[in-house]
Amino acid sequence: MILRIDRVHADRPFAEAGNPRLAVTDERLGLLAVTGTVGHDRPASTAVYRTSDLTCVALLRSRHHAHALAFHPELPLLAVGTGRYDGGYHNEGELLLLDLGSGRAVSAFHDPTGRTVRGLEWRDGHTLRLSLEPVSKDAQDPQVEHLVDLHRPDWRRPEPRSVRGAELGNSTTRPLTAHPLPDPGPVLDRHRPGRGPGGVVHDVRLLDDGRVLVSSDGALLECRLPSGEVSWSVPAAPHGGARLVVAPDQRSAWVHVGPWYVPDLPDSVSRIDLSTGTRTARVRLSAPADLHAGPDGLPVLVPRGSRYVPRDDLHLRRGSGTSFCTVGTSRGPGGTHQRWVGAADPVPLPGAEEPLAPDAPPLGESGPLLAPDRTPPRPLFPLSPLPGEDHDGGPGVELPGGDLLQAGARWRREGRRPGDCYLARRDPADGTLRWLFRTDRPAVVLDTDGTHAYAGYDSGDVLALSSTDGTLRGWGRLTLRGAPLVPTALTVTAPGRLLVGTECGRLLECAFA
Repeated sequence: MILRIDRVHADRPFAEAGNPRLAVTDERLGLLAVTGTVGHDRPASTAVYRTSDLTCVALLRSRHHAHALAFHPELPLLAVGTGRYDGGYHNEGELLLLDLGSGRAVSAFHDPTGRTVRGLEWRDGHTLRLSLEPVSKDAQDPQVEHLVDLHRPDWRRPEPRSVRGAELGNSTTRPLTAHPLPDPGPVLDRHRPGRGPGGVVHDVRLLDDGRVLVSSDGALLECRLPSGEVSWSVPAAPHGGARLVVAPDQRSAWVHVGPWYVPDLPDSVSRIDLSTGTRTARVRLSAPADLHAGPDGLPVLVPRGSRYVPRDDLHLRRGSGTSFCTVGTSRGPGGTHQRWVGAADPVPLPGAEEPLAPDAPPLGESGPLLAPDRTPPRPLFPLSPLPGEDHDGGPGVELPGGDLLQAGARWRREGRRPGDCYLARRDPADGTLRWLFRTDRPAVVLDTDGTHAYAGYDSGDVLALSSTDGTLRGWGRLTLRGAPLVPTALTVTAPGRLLVGTECGRLLECAFA
């Protein structure tokens, strides 16, 4: 089976770059470079577009946000300076050189930690000037910035890791000054006004009448008509929605708000009238919990031990039986730490069983405070399906009959190796392994129609596996006008049909055939 994209919703200009923070135009090449942020704790994106038709011709992902962009004055080459303070000691970052002809990018600094690059300027066709922050907060003079001129006779084929510390040390200094980024809005609006908000999509649902519900960084909940038009949108205030549960009668939905990276913001769940987009109820949570649909389709809360929920925990995408979660660690063979899969007792959401009141009035920020049960989850079996190994988790889904389908990856101190990632089907009682399918990258989204399991990856790949024996049945890559798309939400709407939300805020109707 091959994956095809049948329809694209929420398309917008410059979506590949996320929320733009800097834009630079090269009139000679007819190109526009845009860099932006793409959600919390996600790789930053820099996209290059043709100004004639805004086709994305190159896309670069970096570990840190970009602070500077500079087109080479003669060659099809873009220099990108990135960096951040790591919170402890270093000002780390990269100098990335993107070949606009081949799309190939190299990281120029030899030291993997690198330096924070705040400014870039091509002095001529051979010399690139860098403005660098001090190596660390404990530098001899942390209140100066370092100016370094990199000279190369030919920048056509820059070598990776070719800029060593000695070359960066040959610098002049000047007082450290702020480098405010110019507003990219005027530049982008000259090419395409009315860009509209974006944001990482966290959950998607298709209603029986063809409407699509979307929770994202850009909106608590949004409803799109079958025509693709927005019927209504509940704005993020200031954070958008995460997991959502649709009522069995499809008249209302509950949306979870609780970004783990904002420690002072308590979790909450809001009920939204799906005919008007009115928020009719809100429950504040005194302890961290995840929102799930119970066996009767009504929302329940599954307590979790910590507000911090990293992506390498087990996240159950769909399930009505056991409420799986990740619990604690224990000392395993050879001194490894093994995390376990546990079972938590779900807590009904107050008022969820009550029908939506007709003409329910809007609700403000108030709401009752709910204290989810703090009973520790019951450990069931090690998170790793293979004995003696320490594994990271990932998305999970309950299969018909109750078996657990989970994504994961082996953890190694030296880094992952090819084949260290996998999808596995396991017995929900004791974790017995039914089958295991190995991959080189961890799955980021997962769902099933019972016959097949569908897994999406940050490369844009989507796999279809037999849920019975794990055999690969289909494959495809998500791209739009040549640019790759990263899936961040995936829902099966019918056998072989998928609704996919992406990192750039788009919605894709897809099918395997």
